[in-house]
Amino acid sequence: MKKRYLIIAIVLFAFVLTGLFVFFRVRGQYIRTGLAPFDTREGAYTWNGKLLLSQDGQTALAYRAQERIKLEEIARVDVDLTPYGFEGETFSYFPYNGYAFCVEEGYEGFWPVSTPARFLYRAGDAVWQIDTEQGRAWHVFADSVPEAPEDGKGLLAFSSNGSYALSLSDGLVSVYHTDPDNDSLRIVDVKTVSLNDLGEDAAFVAFTGEQYAAFTLKAGKNTVYAAVNCETGEAVLCPADFTVPREEPLSRFFAQRPLTEEERPRYCAAWTNLLLGTDTLCQGDEADLRLFSVSPAAKHAAARRGERVWILSNQRLFCLTDILEGERVLSVDFLEENVIAVSVLRDDKPMTYFYTVLF
Repeated sequence: MKKRYLIIAIVLFAFVLTGLFVFFRVRGQYIRTGLAPFDTREGAYTWNGKLLLSQDGQTALAYRAQERIKLEEIARVDVDLTPYGFEGETFSYFPYNGYAFCVEEGYEGFWPVSTPARFLYRAGDAVWQIDTEQGRAWHVFADSVPEAPEDGKGLLAFSSNGSYALSLSDGLVSVYHTDPDNDSLRIVDVKTVSLNDLGEDAAFVAFTGEQYAAFTLKAGKNTVYAAVNCETGEAVLCPADFTVPREEPLSRFFAQRPLTEEERPRYCAAWTNLLLGTDTLCQGDEADLRLFSVSPAAKHAAARRGERVWILSNQRLFCLTDILEGERVLSVDFLEENVIAVSVLRDDKPMTYFYTVLF
């Protein structure tokens, strides 16, 4: 009986030792490892929030999270608009996930309602729907309620599912509600929302989903953010405290803020969501880090000091340049919360590395 207990004790002790070995090995790997590479491409690419654009503008890379080969190369499509009444003009886009992404200035707000079969085209002050299947063109808001400008003059953007569109003039936001029964973009209701009581020099920033649109305003010496509820027609100031010093906005809605004396012993950087007023702080003992990129939901950020670049989260930081071979980092773009594209110069030749962030 004693021999049996001794054997059991030895087996249990062996399990404990094995468990401790695995724990410390995994912990060591966690400390040493922060990024997992999954692809490399020649050339530098520009991230526009949806696609990575090549330097010559002829191709783009799309990231597909669920695919074994995660990067898909997409060729640009050029459509001759002469048959639609626009002599000698061309509309160019990248087809992806059923949408037509035109990357020229002034078209980002049209992505949610543009497809290869029917896309929006700016001609002077007017916006047109171009239907490539029917071979015809018409004004974007044709057959709408009288309050909506048929030609879409001043039109800025559509919400993520195309339910709302808006324009802005002299602090007054026109919110257009599209027909919920079809995808015609016919406007069935118009609301006018004033931002003038909240500040001056209103400027549209972006839709933040289907219902809300963000704007910046000047309030004294400060730049403040306001959100318009397209469903109710209400406008409210965002809760961020703009009396706290901050750097220029990063990734549209985020900005670095200085650490307080109480935070400095524990944290190395802090960034603020300018719409929500919430902060993310990174634990670490590095100092004087300058943020230059933030992930879409602010879980990660990229920072540099001199030629060295770090990837940060609220729990730790990892030095990206430690795993490179002397390449100079030009930019870091977050394709998702934990996926980055890193543009570098390797022997004066531009390259783009792709990593999954493991923390």
